[in-house]
Amino acid sequence: MRIGVMILNLLESRQMSQKEFADRLKLPVTTLNGYIKGRHNPDYTTLIKIASILEVSTDYLLNYKSLLESNESPLEIGKDEVLLITQYRKLNPEQKELAIAQIKLMNVQNNRK
Repeated sequence: MRIGVMILNLLESRQMSQKEFADRLKLPVTTLNGYIKGRHNPDYTTLIKIASILEVSTDYLLNYKSLLESNESPLEIGKDEVLLITQYRKLNPEQKELAIAQIKLMNVQNNRK
C-alpha cells in the first residue's frame, strides 16, 4: 500500500480533512495531494511531521506495504481496525491491559457459542 493510501486511511479514521491536515503540516493542499496520489513522496522532515500528527510511527507509515504484501504473514487492515489501533495507542498502560482482557473475554464467549 502506498503511503498516500495509508495517509487517507488514517485521516478518515481521525475524521480529519485533507485541508485541515495540510494546514497542520504547513503545506499546500496540492503538495499533500501529490503524496496521496503517489506523484511524489514526503521528505524526511515532512514524514516525521505526518507520523507525529497522525500519532503513528514512521516505521508504520513506511513498512505498511511490506506487511500487507508479505507471503509469510498476510495482513489486511480495514478502516475499523485502523481506528481501533489508533484509539488503543491513546490509552494508558492500565487501560490497554483492560482492553486486551475485554477482547480475550469476548473471544472466549464467541467460542462457546
